[in-house]
Amino acid sequence: MRLSTILTYRKYAEVQETPSMAGFRRELYFIIVGECELKYGGMALRKYIEYIGFLVIFIVLLIASNGLNQYMKALTDSTFNYALNIPVQIISSFIFGVFIGSLHFINEYKKVGSWKVNKERLLVLGLPLFITLVIVNSHYLGITWPQLIVSFSFFLLVVNGIKYVAIFLGYVVISSFTKKV
Repeated sequence: MRLSTILTYRKYAEVQETPSMAGFRRELYFIIVGECELKYGGMALRKYIEYIGFLVIFIVLLIASNGLNQYMKALTDSTFNYALNIPVQIISSFIFGVFIGSLHFINEYKKVGSWKVNKERLLVLGLPLFITLVIVNSHYLGITWPQLIVSFSFFLLVVNGIKYVAIFLGYVVISSFTKKV
């Protein structure tokens, strides 16, 4: 159906290829439904739009996360209460990690089959990362830990490593869900 539509379009439009078009072959397909699909270099326009949409959402999420973290930093600087700053950083970074892994999750969602959770990945990677986040947050609740753990969590807070731990945890959690075909 597409080939006949293309041939009909070329017949009526009298498209003639010039030597300059030989390297950049563009084909315009008109589908009866009214959709228009532009192919350029073998990749559909729809894919370009998906990637641009993903990039726009990525930038919006990055700006929103940064704005929220700056607001919380200003709030903690004025009130000297750090109990809310760290959880907000962790949650925003976790959401960022989930977003990064969402492409894998969307591809798995499109497959036919039953859902499977990669328990080994969650146990080996996810659990230690989660425990690290809980330990860092527990300092603000008044729980005391051995000096080695305190110095490690202080190091994570000083170098903003807690954000990277939360991003990686979000990615591990979302990418642990697969479909068994």
